Amino acid sequence: MFKSIQDHNTKMMVIAVIKHGRKRGDSDDVIIADAMEMFGVTREYVLDLMKTEAA
Repeated sequence: MFKSIQDHNTKMMVIAVIKHGRKRGDSDDVIIADAMEMFGVTREYVLDLMKTEAA
């Protein structure tokens, strides 16, 4: 149960980074690099969220 809560929180934080980066006008590569560095997620994970959740 704790793992699923942790995964959900990570997802929400990555989405927030994506939205903030887009608002600032950052390129997708910069947004992806920031999210990967901050949360230890893969490039594919961030790309998937960029396509589905934060469009």
